[in-house]
Formats: sequence, C-alpha cells, structure tokens
Amino acid sequence: MTIDELNDAAETPPGFALASLPCRDIHNGFYTLSFPFGDHRTFRLYTQQHGVMAGKRIIGMLIGADNSRDYEDFSFLEADGFKVWKRFKNARQAEYLVTLWKIMRGEVLEGYELTESRRCIRCNRPLTDPVSNELGIGPKCRGDM
Repeated sequence: MTIDELNDAAETPPGFALASLPCRDIHNGFYTLSFPFGDHRTFRLYTQQHGVMAGKRIIGMLIGADNSRDYEDFSFLEADGFKVWKRFKNARQAEYLVTLWKIMRGEVLEGYELTESRRCIRCNRPLTDPVSNELGIGPKCRGDM
C-alpha cells in the first residue's frame, strides 16, 4: 500500500498525513546498540503525549538500574535525523546517535549491532542487554528460576 493510499484510508483522521510523520518506519520502543568492543547502550524512543512537546518523538539513554524508568532524554527524532538538545551537543549521547541513526536507516557498520528490545517472558519488563534479549529473559528472572 502506498503513502497516498494510506492517507486516503477511512481510519486516517482528516488533515492527517502519514508522509508528514518523522521517520514513520522507525518504531517507538527500546533499542540496544552493541559496540565492537563488547559494550552496549540502551535507548528508549517514544512520542510525548502531553504538554508543550506533545507529539514530539524523543529519545533517551538508559542511565540507571531500572530499565523501564531510568532514561535521560536528550534528543528529538525528526524526518532528517536526531536533533540533540543543546546541553548534550558535546556529550557521549550525541556520538552514539550518529551511529544509531546510520544503523536505523539501514547502513551496516562492522562490529555494531542494533536490536529492538524484547520483553522478559517472566516479568514483561524491557530487556536491555544483548544476552537477555537473545534468551528472552532478564538476569534477575534467570537468577530467580
């Protein structure tokens, strides 16, 4: 189905154009970026629902132990890429986004891997490390078994 056919579909609200959505092929969710040297970082991409930023797509990086709440937001996702917020322009997050954007758009970078996080089969929390993602169960739930 083409964009025009989707825009003309009955369920599409009047005045709403799918083609105008930023990066509609990049889904909201949790993404884990694995680096060639074995480390990884987890990101959360979501659409803000309320307030002055309602409708904006925002990305944050996991910075704490709680993999469902400990994210620091630092950038918008727009049609032409990520727009890093001013205070993060020189931070490590901005460097990660260059790699993240390339991989999300289909470029293959040797040694890097991007996985969309699954949820734990036991507790349903997002899985944020590559081993847990592969096994389908988090380390805490594996330890409890």
